[in-house]
Amino acid sequence: MSNKLILEPQGGLANRMRVIASGLWLGRITGNLVTVVWTLNKGLNSPFEKLFEPIENCIITSRRLPFYFFRSEYKKPPIKKVLIRLINTLFAYNYIIIEDPGVILFQERRLDFSDFRENLKTPYFRTCEEFGDNTLEFNNFIPVPEIQQRIDLQCSRFTPKTIGLHIRRTDHEIAIRNSPVELFINRIKNDLEKDPDINYFLSTDDAETESQIRSLFGDKIMTIDKEYTRNSIKGIKDAVIDLFCLSRTSKIYGSYWSSFSDIASKIGKTKIEKIIINKNA
Repeated sequence: MSNKLILEPQGGLANRMRVIASGLWLGRITGNLVTVVWTLNKGLNSPFEKLFEPIENCIITSRRLPFYFFRSEYKKPPIKKVLIRLINTLFAYNYIIIEDPGVILFQERRLDFSDFRENLKTPYFRTCEEFGDNTLEFNNFIPVPEIQQRIDLQCSRFTPKTIGLHIRRTDHEIAIRNSPVELFINRIKNDLEKDPDINYFLSTDDAETESQIRSLFGDKIMTIDKEYTRNSIKGIKDAVIDLFCLSRTSKIYGSYWSSFSDIASKIGKTKIEKIIINKNA
């Protein structure tokens, strides 16, 4: 019987997808069966199965309450480390990474995977970070037919010159500060001066930003009719549509420090350019 690799991905849609993709990569090279705890909360209030088809060799369970009783023993004082290890072992989890520098062991390949496979029977990850060579694993995310139909309909309106815009706003202060709307507006104006046949698909989490861009550029801007909240199933379905539509544009103008922009690029193997104030940021 395969050892288990338990994932409890954190954050929004794109963050969770990159964690799962990383887990699928790690499970494939170590032989561990991947099990995902998909927590429902106000930031992502939709079961996985309402969004995507089942993933082969991966068990995904949606639940309201996260597994907060697990703790990481990474860099803890000896006494706490022993106590934490006893609690984790009681629940049969013997390697815990929870939003700490332990993820870097995977990102920088400083872990012996043969040792991981042989000695760590049930590792557990609670993180929003990606680890490993996960790009190919995004092929495992197949939207359910209802969502796929809406993606295909929207993308049928694209041309070879359709550029994706992802303008992240609301609570993402870093993106707002480093990728202001004015920079996107200037880039669109410059593009259209050079080539009037260019058009855009806009994905944003802010209705005011969408209204502003559409008022300036009219039918050059394509969007989907959507809910902006992530606290509803429809809102999350609409986010999946935005993400996959972005992935099928000719290139993406993305926001700084946004996993949504990055994952859209990975899904479609699409070139991405971050629209930022400081190119060296």
